[in-house]
Amino acid sequence: MGRITGTVHHCPGRDGWVSDVSPGGCVKARVGSIAYCKKHQTPCINGCPDGIHLKNQSGCLSCEQRVYSEQRRAKKQADKERAKAQKDKDDDFWNPPKERKR
Repeated sequence: MGRITGTVHHCPGRDGWVSDVSPGGCVKARVGSIAYCKKHQTPCINGCPDGIHLKNQSGCLSCEQRVYSEQRRAKKQADKERAKAQKDKDDDFWNPPKERKR
């Protein structure tokens, strides 16, 4: 019977190129609780505590998700402002100020 050591996932660079790093030749490394392939992966350069990513990426999945959520929030805010400007424009037409009513 095998020992219960937890799941060991393969390196994504095992079978294919990662930027200019050739496939195979993986070297397992451990930093605290993070286990990763030293040849193809690196701990998150943005400082996420448990994040690793491929060497040709700019951040781990949580970093990418944070960037996407910031973009969604900014787009939502811009849509709100655009809708408010349109509503104000319509309100000025349908409900004119007192000096225009005379």
